[in-house]
Amino acid sequence: MAPEYLTYVYCILFLIMLSIGTAVLLKDFRARVNRGFFMLAISVIAWGSLLFGGYAFIPNNPEMALLLFRFTYAAGALAILSLTVFFYFFPRDTFPLSKKILIAWFITGLVIAGLAAFTPLVEQSIYMEGNVPMDVFGPLYAVYLFYLSGNIALAAWLAFNKIRKNKGVERKKILIVSCGLFTFALLAMLTNAILPLFDIYILQKEAVAFSLIFFAAVFYAIFRQRFFNFSFLTLHAFRSGIIFLSFISLVVGLRIAWENLAPGTNYLVQSIVIVSFSFFAYKLLERGFPRLYSSSFRHFRNTVGECGIKVFNCKTYKQLLDLLNETFVEKLSIPHVKLHTLESLQPDEFSAYLEKNGKSITRYEISTSGRKNSEDKIVSEKMKLLGAEICFPLISQENLIGFFILGVKQFNKTYSLEEIHEIEKIISSLEIVLMNILLTNTLHEENDIMKKIIRDRTFILKENNERLEKMVEQQDHFLSMAAHEFRTPLTVAMLSLDQISYAYKGEIPAHIEKDIRTSHKQLGKLADLVNRLLDARKAENDNVSVVPRDLDIVQFMKETAKSMQLLAKNEGMKLKYESTQQGALVVETDPVRLREIIENLLQNAMKFSHKDGEIVLKMDYLHDKKKIVIRVMDKGKGIARKDLNRIFEKFQQGRLHRGGVGAQESIACGGKAGIGIGLYLCKKYVELLGGTIAVTSSRSKGSAFTVELPVRGGGSGSK
Repeated sequence: MAPEYLTYVYCILFLIMLSIGTAVLLKDFRARVNRGFFMLAISVIAWGSLLFGGYAFIPNNPEMALLLFRFTYAAGALAILSLTVFFYFFPRDTFPLSKKILIAWFITGLVIAGLAAFTPLVEQSIYMEGNVPMDVFGPLYAVYLFYLSGNIALAAWLAFNKIRKNKGVERKKILIVSCGLFTFALLAMLTNAILPLFDIYILQKEAVAFSLIFFAAVFYAIFRQRFFNFSFLTLHAFRSGIIFLSFISLVVGLRIAWENLAPGTNYLVQSIVIVSFSFFAYKLLERGFPRLYSSSFRHFRNTVGECGIKVFNCKTYKQLLDLLNETFVEKLSIPHVKLHTLESLQPDEFSAYLEKNGKSITRYEISTSGRKNSEDKIVSEKMKLLGAEICFPLISQENLIGFFILGVKQFNKTYSLEEIHEIEKIISSLEIVLMNILLTNTLHEENDIMKKIIRDRTFILKENNERLEKMVEQQDHFLSMAAHEFRTPLTVAMLSLDQISYAYKGEIPAHIEKDIRTSHKQLGKLADLVNRLLDARKAENDNVSVVPRDLDIVQFMKETAKSMQLLAKNEGMKLKYESTQQGALVVETDPVRLREIIENLLQNAMKFSHKDGEIVLKMDYLHDKKKIVIRVMDKGKGIARKDLNRIFEKFQQGRLHRGGVGAQESIACGGKAGIGIGLYLCKKYVELLGGTIAVTSSRSKGSAFTVELPVRGGGSGSK
């Protein structure tokens, strides 16, 4: 049978484990490190409960005791697995593993636990030797020990690397929790797994008490290092729970000791002694954990909030400082409060740091950050000189106008995150009021001048912006109207030239007929330009229509290439068509817009290629991606790299590379300049067809335009 005192010890330990584990889980259920910690707490509770149950049934019911001891070994394996999982995710999984490895890792632990619980392979039987239960181990006990040792070694390696890679407060958290957890794990493994091999059963019953080392370390890290980032109210609840459990533990312990040492003593005397001991224990707890006994957070929040309302009633610096002293010194017992204004600020590294940082800084965080640069050292020394534990910069219009400092709280307590957050809520009010006071006292005239300058510049900027928008609108309107007005006379002029050529065919001298053809050609180019301007206007207003239909893209590309080869020949160039798709390929697209895209790209290539140059039109069908890829490649001088991103914009042109290294010339040279609409329309039409267009170019090697279009309609046809 387990001793009576052990029952109370186990119950208190389990309550502590369960309360801390549950609080951590509820803090952030989605965080894997929180879930890992809860799983660790539950597995330790299960291990301790089974161990306690096994000793409770010895020697009266050895069969039940053996069953419970087997489950104890299984729970121990799961507890060690939980230990490793916790350190893998704590404080974050800096060594990411694949899902297959993690699953294999879990399955191995579950298999070991299952073999230990349901087979005699780990523990065969138990027998009594005097008052001591002796274990008979199975053939897999060595494997069981190897698994436990391997997990502890892996957890130690993870902890060591994370301690080495982290700095400051984060490193302290890992170090504190690691020391507590590994001390508990090694002691528990030593007393329950290793020493029994040599028939040594020291402290095996009390092994669960070793878990108190781990949870004490976690408890210390929670209150000293903000482990798991518990809120102020949660810490307050922890305080109450600890006091309650401590009181119950003390009462039970004293009662058991009293019954064993002096049975039959008067209950009144027992009560007086127990109350006296409880009072001294309370004082000891208060002195040992002063952070637990701060003012009520609700009182702190209400007091600071009330200050935030009253601060707007302050008209002078003295009224503002009196209010801050009343709030923080008298009501919240913070002994050192200062408000430094712009008049007392000296331009030094500390004020520059405050202006650059723009948020609150605490000396505790700087001193424990792990950084060793001179800037942090200067800030820490300056805050120490000012008696500041926390400093709030006061900034107006991105300029530092002062700073508000608070000293160390009573009992050397640091400020909680919630307290800092509540103080930060009134900082904006302090900035406004302090700026108003400074302006009223010393900078009223300068402020009026500044406001006037800002107002005048804002008015001028607004006026210029409106003028620019109006000019852009007028420009677009003019281009649209001019294009409409030019199209009719151009059409009449071209028809007139056609009629003259037809009516006087054979009678017109050759040189005059040549001039008529030249005029007709130039009028055609002008008409094409007008149509492009109108198309650009439609594209900008999203008035371009797309009429998709089934189209044999292979035959379409051949016909388009054939029609453009004659134009290339007239320009003294060669147009070559290539395709990896030989058979028919039916896709759903708009042939009109697609033809305009290809012709625009080919005309652009001809415009900026050398005489006798070669232009390649190539089509590929990417069967796996269901895409048609059309490329137009030339061997001209190429486009400057800095212009590649803007050549698809309206009325924008790139610049050609010269022959000299690093030099450039305008594409307007040689009389080949356009107005920057063709590529703009290409991009618009490609996007309407659901595709993309891109360009690559290099000096003296030419340019390549690539159009990718999705294949709709299944891409039927043979390859």
